[in-house]
Amino acid sequence: MKKIICMVAVIATSIVTFAQKEIFQLNEFGVCEFVKAYDSPDDATTLYKKAKAWLSSANMNWTSTEDILNEKIAFNAFFNTAIRYNPFAGTFTQNLSLSGVFTITDGKIELIINNMRVTETYSGYGQKVTETTIEDKMKALEEAYKTIQNGADPSLSKKQQKELKEEAKETIEDVEDVLTKAGEELQTRFAKLNNMFQ
Repeated sequence: MKKIICMVAVIATSIVTFAQKEIFQLNEFGVCEFVKAYDSPDDATTLYKKAKAWLSSANMNWTSTEDILNEKIAFNAFFNTAIRYNPFAGTFTQNLSLSGVFTITDGKIELIINNMRVTETYSGYGQKVTETTIEDKMKALEEAYKTIQNGADPSLSKKQQKELKEEAKETIEDVEDVLTKAGEELQTRFAKLNNMFQ
């Protein structure tokens, strides 16, 4: 019976890991980046206006870092991905920040999104703000899975090994929650982008 439960846990873990990799993936340079390219019957002027319309309607705060009429829009943006309130502990918020570049020509538009960072803020008895890149979140998740699958360092005491495994389980739970919520919010914005350009 224990073997069956263990196998089910491993399969469930693999499925969750696979789901996370589908949303956020590292390229050959170890960078998480999204590239969205669309062919269109529209000219550059129309595509430029549509890109601006998407930025304004995608429910995110954004600022332009470079704007070349009918050619290019570079921007930084952030949006909320989660908020939790506990009357006894305080408020926990999570935002995803990113950099993006639209490259526009007659009949084609491309968006590259990278430099993604998660900012987690606790406000209650004091305040704490942490910012972590998506790449570092994914590496932490991978290391935690390795600890669970391979076991903790055998040179450590049994108590220390148990503590490390418990920490790894907490890391998996926390990071998967962060990546899932950030990924879902990002995908809703991509869906709006697809509707606009397809």
